[in-house]
Amino acid sequence: MKIAEATKNPEHIERGHNEWQYEFAMLADEEQAYYSRKLLERARALRVEVPAYYGVDQKPSEDYEESFLTHQFQLSLKGEAKVRAAIREEEKHRSENRARFLPFLAALTGLVGAITGLVVAIGKFG
Repeated sequence: MKIAEATKNPEHIERGHNEWQYEFAMLADEEQAYYSRKLLERARALRVEVPAYYGVDQKPSEDYEESFLTHQFQLSLKGEAKVRAAIREEEKHRSENRARFLPFLAALTGLVGAITGLVVAIGKFG
């Protein structure tokens, strides 16, 4: 079928538009699932608490939403915000713990340098 004839048929145009919308929705859904999965992997690697799928009343948690195409659970915007905040807090805590040892490391380096200088001076003049 020629392109000119295909564009004259409104059903063909509408069908193409619907197929495009479906493909776009599939890509957006896959992207959301990938981002959700990576965020949860990062949280688990840091041993951060992740939201539960179900609440106390056994109803689906508001931190997750079900994909309308694949029917898989993925983090909702609210759930993403909670997980990102928990990750940020844990990384901040770990960074502060590492920074706490920096003065001791600097003092130890100075002490090693002073002892080395003393040993060299004693060996040269002693």
